[in-house]
Amino acid sequence: MRTWHRDPKAGVPRGLLVYTDGSAQGNHAPMSASEHDILPAAWAFAVWAQCDGGLFFLGASSYATTPPDTPFHLGEVRHSHVKGHSGEPGNELCDIMSKCSRHCTVGPYERCLPTWPHQWLKHEFWQWGWLAHHSSPVYPALPALEVSYHVTAATYNVLTLFDPGAAKGRGSRSPDPGLMIAGKKDLLKTQFLAADLWLIGMQETRLPTSAVLPDRDFLMLNVAADDQGHHGCALWINLHHAFAHDGEQAHKIHRDQVVMTHFSPRHLQVHITTPRLALTVLVLHAPKIQAQGEEAVAAFWRARADDLCQRPPHSECIVLADANSHIGSIVSDSVGSAGAEDENREGFYFQQFLRQIACFVPSTFPDVHHGPHWTWMAPGDNACTHRLDFVAVPLEWKPFDQRTQVWYDLEALQMRKDHMALRYHCAFCKLQPGTKHVAFRGRAVRPPRCPTTEERATFAAQLAALPAAPWHLDVDLHYLQQAQSLAQIGTGFCPVTPSHATQTYLTEATLQLVGQRKAYRKYLRLEEAERSRRLLMVAFAAFLLNARGQTFTEAMQTCAEAWLTQIDQSLAHALERLYELTTAVRAAVKRDRVSYLDALAGGIALHDLKDPKSLYAAVRKAFPKASSSRRMRFQPLPAVRLENGMLAPDAASRRQRWTEFFQAQEAGEQVAPEAYKQLFHRPDFPVLPDGPVFEIHALPTLLDFEQQLHAAKYGKASGPDALTAELLRLSVPASSAILYPVSLKASLQVREPCEWRGGSLISLAKRATAAYECRAFRSILLASVVAKTHHRLLRDRLSSAYRESKTELQSGQLPGVGVDSLSLLARTYQLRVRHLGYRCALTYFDVKAAFYKVIRQSLVRTDADASDAGFLAVLYDLGVPESALPELIAHLRSMETIAAAGASPHLQSQVSDLFRGSWFRMDHTGPLVATRRGTRPGDPLADLLFAFAFSAYLRSAEEALRRNNLHTFVPPAKYPLPDLLPDIAGPEPPEMGCLAWADDYSHLQMHKCPTALCERVRAATGVLLTHATANGMELTFERDKTAVLLSSDCPRAVGTAAGLQPAADDMLVLEVKDDIKCETRHLPVVASYKHLGSITVANATPTAEIQFRFVQAVSVLRHLQKKLFASRDILLRTRRTLLRSLVVSRFVFSSASLVLQAHTHRRRWSQCFLKLWRGLLPPVAPEHQQHSYAVLALAEAPSPLLAMAQARAVFYHRIHREGPQALVLLLHAHWGEAPKASWLGQFLWDIRAVAPYSEAAQAFLATDDPVKALLQAFSEDPHWWTKQVGKAIRAYQADLRTWQGHGVTTQPRQKVPDSGQYRCPHCASSFRLRKHLCTHLARAHQQYSIARHFVPAPFCLACHRYFHTVTRTQHHVKRTPACLRRLAHVLKPMTLTDILEAEAVDRLRAKDIRKGKWRVFEPAQPVVTAYGPRAPTYTEALGDGTDASITLDRLQRQYRPSAAVLAWVNAYISGDFMSLIDSVPGNLDSAVQCKRMMMLRDRMKQQSAYRAPADGQPRGVSRLECL
Repeated sequence: MRTWHRDPKAGVPRGLLVYTDGSAQGNHAPMSASEHDILPAAWAFAVWAQCDGGLFFLGASSYATTPPDTPFHLGEVRHSHVKGHSGEPGNELCDIMSKCSRHCTVGPYERCLPTWPHQWLKHEFWQWGWLAHHSSPVYPALPALEVSYHVTAATYNVLTLFDPGAAKGRGSRSPDPGLMIAGKKDLLKTQFLAADLWLIGMQETRLPTSAVLPDRDFLMLNVAADDQGHHGCALWINLHHAFAHDGEQAHKIHRDQVVMTHFSPRHLQVHITTPRLALTVLVLHAPKIQAQGEEAVAAFWRARADDLCQRPPHSECIVLADANSHIGSIVSDSVGSAGAEDENREGFYFQQFLRQIACFVPSTFPDVHHGPHWTWMAPGDNACTHRLDFVAVPLEWKPFDQRTQVWYDLEALQMRKDHMALRYHCAFCKLQPGTKHVAFRGRAVRPPRCPTTEERATFAAQLAALPAAPWHLDVDLHYLQQAQSLAQIGTGFCPVTPSHATQTYLTEATLQLVGQRKAYRKYLRLEEAERSRRLLMVAFAAFLLNARGQTFTEAMQTCAEAWLTQIDQSLAHALERLYELTTAVRAAVKRDRVSYLDALAGGIALHDLKDPKSLYAAVRKAFPKASSSRRMRFQPLPAVRLENGMLAPDAASRRQRWTEFFQAQEAGEQVAPEAYKQLFHRPDFPVLPDGPVFEIHALPTLLDFEQQLHAAKYGKASGPDALTAELLRLSVPASSAILYPVSLKASLQVREPCEWRGGSLISLAKRATAAYECRAFRSILLASVVAKTHHRLLRDRLSSAYRESKTELQSGQLPGVGVDSLSLLARTYQLRVRHLGYRCALTYFDVKAAFYKVIRQSLVRTDADASDAGFLAVLYDLGVPESALPELIAHLRSMETIAAAGASPHLQSQVSDLFRGSWFRMDHTGPLVATRRGTRPGDPLADLLFAFAFSAYLRSAEEALRRNNLHTFVPPAKYPLPDLLPDIAGPEPPEMGCLAWADDYSHLQMHKCPTALCERVRAATGVLLTHATANGMELTFERDKTAVLLSSDCPRAVGTAAGLQPAADDMLVLEVKDDIKCETRHLPVVASYKHLGSITVANATPTAEIQFRFVQAVSVLRHLQKKLFASRDILLRTRRTLLRSLVVSRFVFSSASLVLQAHTHRRRWSQCFLKLWRGLLPPVAPEHQQHSYAVLALAEAPSPLLAMAQARAVFYHRIHREGPQALVLLLHAHWGEAPKASWLGQFLWDIRAVAPYSEAAQAFLATDDPVKALLQAFSEDPHWWTKQVGKAIRAYQADLRTWQGHGVTTQPRQKVPDSGQYRCPHCASSFRLRKHLCTHLARAHQQYSIARHFVPAPFCLACHRYFHTVTRTQHHVKRTPACLRRLAHVLKPMTLTDILEAEAVDRLRAKDIRKGKWRVFEPAQPVVTAYGPRAPTYTEALGDGTDASITLDRLQRQYRPSAAVLAWVNAYISGDFMSLIDSVPGNLDSAVQCKRMMMLRDRMKQQSAYRAPADGQPRGVSRLECL
């Protein structure tokens, strides 16, 4: 045979001929029946090359067949005999070779061949293998049909995610654990990323919050622990892991593809929806029968099975479990025999669960699991081990390539062995057709914020080179071309960010320690195995010797002992080193965390005050607590409740639920593109009702457009066009050159691009308490930055019309009037009404989803001939009855609020066009929703358009209130205002309307009769409610929403003529009627209310607000004091500035509206002010604190009174300049009537504080009315008083420096012993003032005021008057001798325990108020008298005791005071103070007696300590003995 390799005449082959043949014994069955034929057979094939010179032999192969199910079986028995040997050499050669091979005796397993052909043959797609490398346009490529999957998972009971050094106790571990978990989290992350794990389920996380933990590499879903801090589950999803490959495309998880469907402290179930995989993951921690009982365990597994059965169809499932179960002894399809343990009852329920969900546990099958099986080790020596942790996957996955292994090397900073992680790996392929899944994940084009000059020039040149768009081009196409060009050019200026895992703060040295500890743990496992092997060898030798009748010789014993001692010593040394490394790793992690924070804090010192922006950016990076409280860091779990109360089962349902919720708010409709076109061309109101319009002042100018681009804020989200402020500000002139024509065209044509009419909505959680309810979220519209620029220009042109149309007390949209001005107006109204002897009520209103509920037809002109279908749909959605619809439609259509405000027709048409075709979608793949209602929240025009509608509502409602005589009544001033202040302009205080800020407003009422006042409140609220409904608004009646604050002198008893009624949660309500909807609503009656950041209380005292603002400031100071404000590594000047701006200024200037006329209020405010400045010093005990002057000198701060004077001067300057005029007039009227109780009257204290440093202030004090003189100066020069206060502050600081320069010590104050006429009868202390002695008696000797011993309840048992609180009752008894004398005859004096129990409620309320919890505030209510017989005294009950019918039992039960008690009470009533404290009865409380004995013993020891011993040498006295 001529061979092609050796014959030089062969040449290039034109084709190949393949001959095949087989040899087998005859009479074989058909192919279908011969699959299991094991008779000898063989196969052969030969290949020949067709060349120009003929056929040339290339090669041949033959072998005997192998039986089925062997590694080298290729299905050779599937054959049929072919006759007709033609004598061709190729065919004859194959025949000879196959017959020779059939007689070969080589075994079927002894072949040096690969095994993959056999595996491929077993695959269901083996017949399509020829497509793997076939390249032809006729057939599809095989990778287009097949998707390969790589699933990796782990389950791990982590015991706790908190670092070993984290603070203990649930109270210390705040809801935002932050860096308390950072060390352990980052260490676990590093190992999970290195192992390329995709899904990690963890149990016993013990974190206090259900939320998504912030991380860039993992989606960390965490379910909180229970109330005791136990349990808690987490699922970490690796965002970098490619779980599937479709050709060259790698599929990874995106955050929006994960939805949580069920959760509890013991389990977490999520559903993952991707284009290539639908997967449900369940993380669970099963209970144990010993702890929870068998019924609870069975119910737990049943509930988990039910949860999984509710997963979407075609969804696979993975269970990551700490099952607390023993399985293996009973084998089934779900459980194998590998690592078997005797099945317990928990294992029985686990097996039952696996059968119900059709899953199996791979780690129980020997061909899947590798290595030891145990995942938990009990504490102690010779501890037992068990397999408790499992990964369960569907039974359909059994044929896949799977592997499980216990991860004994995982480092989790644990000192001893406990739970071990179980890893699971699975790889498989699926024949899946290509899916059409469109997902637009737009990336914002965001260049660096500080580009170089060359980059700016290059950007401008590239924009200038773009072809100019013709003016006649359609506005949509015009903007699309320009936006795409901008984005394409800007992409070249964006830095490339690699998508890899972020680097943690753990250093390389720490990771090396982790590696060493890992190596030692591996070494320990090997040594333990070696020790076990040696023990087995010794035992086997003993068995052999025993069988032979021999024993160990001495040499054998010595050898065995040395052998075992050697391994024990090795284990001991390794274990000791392991413990050392454990401590070292923990310390290293903590050290790295401290170093990381120090580096961030050190970066603050590198910034200068000349660049405050970068300085505060560095502070916020190092200390997130310094960020604005408006930024919501809480990220809720990806779950939402459907209308039926169940959580959404998948991403589509979740997205649809959000869409429907926000769609309902704006009366939206899901539309297709064609339907949207029809809606756009047939809007609900005409855009140009009278034809084309034009006004030059309504057009945006190029200058205005460029100024808006310059003012665009960095870091804001982009709209669908991907344009950002960073991109547009690369070169504002160049950007304006291509974008301004679009803005001008949109204004001239009165038609904006469709891209400007909407955007993507994202939902933000309002609070964490209801994180799964739609109502707990608000939406933000992510619109085009260019559209916002255009709408800001339109807003500026509409502002002048709004300024003329708004009510006087409507604020929030225009600069000038702040929330503190309205708070001061309400507070002044309260104080003035109380001074005049009236009762007042403040009704606060909250509009539900205010910006979403605005009816657009009330703003712009509507055609009477237009279709009412859309309009009626909006009104039906509001719940308006059909009978009221005609009148309501006519009313709304006739409003034309913007036209009535004086806006030009061109501006009106632009607003109408703004509403035409408005749309939103929840994300880039959600349905398009066309909206009919609302002002598009998130747009710069939203608040102004709402303000137009709100002003119309307020005007109509206030007119209705005046018609019904329900308006706010303002009593005329007692003195004419011009007499109080000659230069004041304006009339007497006018009738005030509602106080409004944005969508929050309030209505003020007053009356002398509380019943009439409540009736006015009900009627006025009904009018405001009815008009709100008429304007499409909905009020929310809740305690912190729409509620009424009645003054403290109004009775709050149910059933009175005032009309108060009980409701849930012990709350009182007033019934209010909505005349349009014919509904009755319940208006809550409250004693305190937080309005516009200010706390209003029923008795108008500032205590609650002082504490609230102080706690707010302390919340920032507490987290930053040690690391920032008191850190000596940062310049004092920088720390001082940061503390002033972040903490102190907020407290001081937010308190400017307070009325602090009482001395106790001023003192408390001053104490809070000084405590905040002490943040510059490390926290120490009160007795070791530095002098107040030293603190103020260090801080370069003014005195508390000067600080308040400065804040009040700045505030009054703004009121004097901006108004509102009603506030100015009301302030002066109140000052004229009650100078000492008014806000303006506080200027007297300011003048006194400034007087030592200002001659002008001294001159004011010399006048008859210093405040009037100051106000006169204010009217002449509004800046003069502010400058005087500033000069006084600088002079005060100079005095502080002089004080320090005179050598006055700044060391901690030493307690100066008091000396005076008031001496303590129990110790050697004496005091100058009586109140100091009383305080000492209470604190040191538990000897309290006499009144506290006779008040067990908030009710005086002597006069039958109810004072509502125990404290008020004690004050009454203390000041009423008749009641005290009678109580002494009626009640036995209460012991210390009884007193504390009686005062517990009042004490707890006072403690909560000090913590800033203003909701617990309860004012002093009017005293109520109860009628009925009083408790009789001994004489009244028994007379002189001579009645024969009186039994001994009756005599014993009737209380009769002792002579000592009567002497004690009489001493108090007579005013004999020293006799009072000496005559305290000795049997009030055993604890007091014990205290007195201890004091007496200490005094005797102290006296003996000062006696000289016998040898005449003085003897030292310890500090403890002196104390």
